[in-house]
Amino acid sequence: MRKKDQLKTVEKLEETIRSLAARNGELERTIGDLEEKLFRCPITGLYNEAFFRRYIRGAVDISLDVQADGALLFISIDRFSGVNLRHGSEGANETLKKFASALPNSVTPDAVLFRLSGALFACYLAWADKGLGAAIAENIRSTTAASEIYLEPITVSIGVVNMSEVMDQSDEDRQRLVERLSDRAKRRLDIARREGMNTVRADEDFDALELARKDVVLVDQDPFRIQLFSSMLKNSGFAVREETNGADALESIQKKHPALVIADLYIPGLDAFALREKMREQSETARVPYLVITERKSPDIAERAYAAGVTLLLQRPVLIEELIGLAKNLTEASDRHAG
Repeated sequence: MRKKDQLKTVEKLEETIRSLAARNGELERTIGDLEEKLFRCPITGLYNEAFFRRYIRGAVDISLDVQADGALLFISIDRFSGVNLRHGSEGANETLKKFASALPNSVTPDAVLFRLSGALFACYLAWADKGLGAAIAENIRSTTAASEIYLEPITVSIGVVNMSEVMDQSDEDRQRLVERLSDRAKRRLDIARREGMNTVRADEDFDALELARKDVVLVDQDPFRIQLFSSMLKNSGFAVREETNGADALESIQKKHPALVIADLYIPGLDAFALREKMREQSETARVPYLVITERKSPDIAERAYAAGVTLLLQRPVLIEELIGLAKNLTEASDRHAG
């Protein structure tokens, strides 16, 4: 082959290589764009729950391999269902967008942000120790509460957990450690919600978390019954707040949201149905399971119980075993719903 023909062949090969490289670049960009869309929330532009699961698994691997700490924050916009009710889906989506756009201003530049579902967000802070994670969570909380960019004022509740809290179980399957990490953050977020919202929780241990999940308000003016029921509930692992009238019970419930309320029907101040109706005026306490005990189940009482949103209406005599079983079932169902 003549030298001239060889040069032309080389030039054609080089042109083909350049063309293939260009097409490959376009293909890679297309794949990147598709992956970006696949792992981004279409409303907020933040990473979605699918990407969160992959990312946190990688973060756990890195933390264990190099023994480095990190903080995971679960962030929930409080009373978001009310925003949706008052402003519709467009207003709710606008609130989500504005919160997502404001969030980077309250965290460190290397923070990774996610919108998981509904009004639930997450933030991962690589290398952050317990103090830094809690401080950033508090900054998010206070900045959000003071902001005037939303359709109406909003607050957030935040649960914080650190990688160092699960490192002592590093011999476990790493996927289980991911689940353990997320579960701790969710439970601490649940405590923040139950304690009135607009709150950060970063220090509760598992015993405290379990108590929060089993917190019962017991309302009865009869000292013998309240002592008996309270003793049996405590022996079964419940934390019990004893109240003898409806007004004090309402104050206690509003101050710290319980996992369950058990009330005698004829309590002074507010009877059990009136107390329930007052609880339903706030979306947070409206969700609390409510059990009423009465001497008799007449059609009128059953109708009033239904109208007030009573979860269960029991007639005396009540077996202690039955009451404990119902309390366990109702608090476990409430915890799944809140989570």
